[in-house]
Amino acid sequence: MSTEYTPTGETVTFTVPDYADVVDGPQAFRDMADDVAAQMVQPSKAETLTNKTLTSATLGGDLAAGTNKITGLGDPASAQDAATKNYVDSGADSQVVAATTQATNAASSATAAAASASAASTSESNSANSATASANSATAASSSQVASASSETNAATSAAAALASQNSATSSAASATSSATSATASQAASATSETNAAASAVAAAASAASAAATYDSFDDRFLGTFTSPPTVDNDGDSLVQGALYYDSTAGSMYVYSGSSWLAVNTGTFIAETLIDAKGDLVVGSANDTAARLAVGTDGFVLTADAAEATGVKWAASSGGGGSSADIFLLMGA
Repeated sequence: MSTEYTPTGETVTFTVPDYADVVDGPQAFRDMADDVAAQMVQPSKAETLTNKTLTSATLGGDLAAGTNKITGLGDPASAQDAATKNYVDSGADSQVVAATTQATNAASSATAAAASASAASTSESNSANSATASANSATAASSSQVASASSETNAATSAAAALASQNSATSSAASATSSATSATASQAASATSETNAAASAVAAAASAASAAATYDSFDDRFLGTFTSPPTVDNDGDSLVQGALYYDSTAGSMYVYSGSSWLAVNTGTFIAETLIDAKGDLVVGSANDTAARLAVGTDGFVLTADAAEATGVKWAASSGGGGSSADIFLLMGA
């Protein structure tokens, strides 16, 4: 595009290139200005353009605007058109939004990828676990088969044990019946024993009473030792006939006649020491006097003979059934 302007009566021609495709902001604009300034055909003397309008002019050199603005530009349509601030800002914002969206999408994709990787790892672990579980199941199945065989064996053993238990139970029932019979018999025997024990207790009580009565009867007759004749028995009752006591003062035994005490004459008893041998006889030799007659000769008979001290003697038998000698034992008068 060529543009002409006339400063102070002189015509300057320069070409402004198209920057419609420039969207890189202020730096691109400065580059464009440099290109315009480079194309400007400068007169022999420097001129300053102030508030000038270029119409179909072509810069022959660079356009240096310094710190001034080029205003009123339209939005670029071609690749080489100058870009406005609004166009550049809008494009930059769009790019920032697009870049943010892409970054967000990339982060989401990364998160999804990480999740997919985690899921893949989990699936791998699950697959490994499934394989392990399958192996365990196979082992368990084998163990179950072995256990089943063992259970079958145990069942057979249990059946045999059950039969033995049944037989034992039958035997136990028979034993229980026998025990019950024995228990019934024992109960009956116990009842009998109880009855016998009661009868024995009654008999014992009767025996005790009889013994007590016997002792009382004995105690009533043998009173014991006294220094003077007693007037009542040991129970305080009246004296009975035949009661005895020993008088320690007189040194004699006394018997109660029913009315009085009578001394017992121990001298009238015949002592056993009087007999010396088998066949000896006790005979009277005088009034109230006993003597020993020694055993005679075999075949001799006892014959009365007044000449003898005892009044009798052993003599040969005269035979023939003559007169018989009176044989007697004299005791007392």
